[in-house]
Amino acid sequence: DLCLADVQLPDGRGDSLRDCVGPQRLLLMSGDPPPVGATDWLQKPIDLAQLARWLPLPGSLVSGNGRGVKPDGQVILLDDAAAARALGAGLPSLPGLRRLLASELERELPRLAEALTAGQTAPLAAGLHRLQAACALCGASDLQRRGGELLGALQNPDLRHVLWCRYAEAAQQLVPALRA
Repeated sequence: DLCLADVQLPDGRGDSLRDCVGPQRLLLMSGDPPPVGATDWLQKPIDLAQLARWLPLPGSLVSGNGRGVKPDGQVILLDDAAAARALGAGLPSLPGLRRLLASELERELPRLAEALTAGQTAPLAAGLHRLQAACALCGASDLQRRGGELLGALQNPDLRHVLWCRYAEAAQQLVPALRA
């Protein structure tokens, strides 16, 4: 099995994630060039040629667009199908990844709120970007969608405050489900 993770993790290296994923192989990805000597590193944006070095790819790749909302409007806190699409065969690592996301949300929400209050959109955008990736891997499609809406509204002070409140509320509701 193979697990892909963005290096924009709390420790910046993925060590805490390595402890969670178990026997799966962990590849780190970043927009930055790999550190000297790094072998398990993918440069973003990742193309199929990079992935093909690490795993056999099916003839057609399936990508899902889980929105985290049922057709009747009911919110889906955790979408296992979306997580399966993101992780592929890495589903045994899903509970550990979800617990890691719960911890990260608890740690990052106050920092992001401070950045919002101070009008510092760059750290807010960076933090949201990291959480977006984690939400995708964990099947937290609703929070991922809300984060995308917030990222799109960062330059509009009034709208970003409204969307932040919705995002923070959804994140707080999600944390217990991530730990279950």
